Amino acid sequence: PQRALDGGLHDRAAMGSLNKVLAALECAFESLPQALVQARVFAVEGGSPLNVLSIASSLLGVAIGICMGLQHYFRAQPVERWGLSGQLHGSSQVVAWSGAMECDEDALAALIAYASREPLLIAIDVSCTSIAYADVAKLSKGCPGLTRLWLNGTALGDDAVGDLARCCSSLRTVGLRGTQVSDVAVVQLATGCPGLQTVLLGGTHVSDVAVVKLARGCSNLQEVGLGGTQVTDVAVVELARGCPSLRVVHLNSTQVTDVAIRELANLCPCMRDVHLHNTQVTDVALSELAQRCPGLHEVALADTRVTDVTIRELAKCCPRLQEVHLHNTQVADVAAVELARGCPGLRVVSLGSTQVTDVAI
Repeated sequence: PQRALDGGLHDRAAMGSLNKVLAALECAFESLPQALVQARVFAVEGGSPLNVLSIASSLLGVAIGICMGLQHYFRAQPVERWGLSGQLHGSSQVVAWSGAMECDEDALAALIAYASREPLLIAIDVSCTSIAYADVAKLSKGCPGLTRLWLNGTALGDDAVGDLARCCSSLRTVGLRGTQVSDVAVVQLATGCPGLQTVLLGGTHVSDVAVVKLARGCSNLQEVGLGGTQVTDVAVVELARGCPSLRVVHLNSTQVTDVAIRELANLCPCMRDVHLHNTQVTDVALSELAQRCPGLHEVALADTRVTDVTIRELAKCCPRLQEVHLHNTQVADVAAVELARGCPGLRVVSLGSTQVTDVAI
């Protein structure tokens, strides 16, 4: 505990109402007796007027501290978001210490101990930390009502995710990007957490087998991250058929082709964000996607064979586009100008290594 405190845990993990209650206890049982002793000594032996000011200030501070503690205790409003950044928000349901690599083992253990004893927690973000399997086991058992959990960038594998699938059936969002999970873990999630809506698996070892199982077991899926995995058209077609509410797909650096994209266009009209950079998709499927999914907000097509044909369709059919990534494509001035005119809400446009010139800009 001392090492955790020396590392600044008390500053980074201040828990809103709780730290005020603890401060009130310190005021009542330490500061108040000291102030009373000082007042008694002054009354008996006398002293400088500065002593009166000191005693009055001490008593005032004690009173304020106790009142504040009582106020927060009876309001019973612990923190909603507990982050190492020190930013605090309103009610104790979310714990986030994402990216806490500087947090040593003692500090992380203290944070895990806190979270595992809060059964009302619904969201935990421990991305990019040194969290281990034993820690996830504690969280799984201590927080059965979890609905959102982010483990991105950790060294966790199938065992940890298996525990989550068995203990936290209410999960709606799971972030596993860059972890060691494989098909085994995803199949367990699909079986144990049928209400999943967001599953982020980019950069993992999952294949079509797991994604097919996910599509068949979790029909409410709205966002799926599969970038940098081994998935093919088989998995994406199954997702389109089994999850009509899909809105966001991350398929960058996969083996998907026009076959998968056309299926998404036909069966998932609510599609909003599509990430396809570094894939084999062409204008044929992308034009159909633009025509059938007019609500598109973000389209990432960098490092593809896309041409002006697709961009014209996006400009004509998707007026709500806000972000378009076309780096290293064959797009030229004419299409870029049409995109600007057809999508006035554009905020981000990536045109590096294209044929676009100053004219379009």
